[in-house]
Amino acid sequence: MAVTIESVEDILSRREGKPRELIEVLQDIQEAEGHLSEDAMSLVSERLGVPLIEVYRVANFYKAFSLCPRGRHLITVCMGTACHVWGAPRMLDEVIGQLGVDPGETTEKGVFTVETVNCLGACALGPVVVLDGRYHDHMTPASSANWSSRSAMPTRRRPPRMPTLNSIDDLADLREERTAEPKRGKCVPCRVGIARMREIVTDITEGRGRPEQLDLLVDLGERVAESLCGLGKTAANPVLSTLRYFREEYEAHIHQRRCPAGVCRALIRYTIDRDQCTGCGACRTACPHEAITGEKKEPHAINAEACTKCGICRETCKFDAVTVL
Repeated sequence: MAVTIESVEDILSRREGKPRELIEVLQDIQEAEGHLSEDAMSLVSERLGVPLIEVYRVANFYKAFSLCPRGRHLITVCMGTACHVWGAPRMLDEVIGQLGVDPGETTEKGVFTVETVNCLGACALGPVVVLDGRYHDHMTPASSANWSSRSAMPTRRRPPRMPTLNSIDDLADLREERTAEPKRGKCVPCRVGIARMREIVTDITEGRGRPEQLDLLVDLGERVAESLCGLGKTAANPVLSTLRYFREEYEAHIHQRRCPAGVCRALIRYTIDRDQCTGCGACRTACPHEAITGEKKEPHAINAEACTKCGICRETCKFDAVTVL
């Protein structure tokens, strides 16, 4: 939607023209026009007597504002810590895989815009995805399969589970991303320590872990806790706490090259139990990579070469026929 000067003038005319109204004015323009254009921000700067650089600073700081036109439908994926643990990265991969855009981009025909936020404040319902202002809780890749062609996103619920080693990998990744933001990760413990911890956890989840790396993780985590800021002091806590309470999972990854939770893709493979499979075809239909074959009412099979281990087949099957080895 093109931003018109007339509409911005109309919004400004309903205000007192005070600098303190900057955020409220930008919110009104964002709601009316879908984004904040350069012309609109210049006019706001002039009318409110606020430096243009301050207008840009506010517009860039708050996730609610967009400097580029958004699509007709806005998809917001929460990447907060709780949602991260419950599988938000896989959820995001499925969304951008279907639409063919990266976070912050809009589809070619201007239909969908995909964005991520650090937290939506609905941690108990994660993973949470918001479509056009409507919250959808406990989302999974299976529950969003092919939903881009429908007008509404279905809500799927799943029982809570304990964090897994793959989740710790995600948390370490999240902490690294946060400390890489401007004005963060400047001191050596954070900048170097978190990056190194991320490398070690990645090695473990991908089957390259070594026994001595566990003690190294603990040592690095304690060093990171010496950081100067509050974020740095707590950055290594997810890894340190899971090493303390779930060390056997780390050891299974290293010594047995096995993921007890069945989520680390490099250490698992999916198969279908012929005795349990009814041949309903639900998994074959849901598979986005056409890796499942089989006739109706006959046991199906998974093509290991085509399978990306996304887990959609397992979540779709109502007969627990899909197992992880």
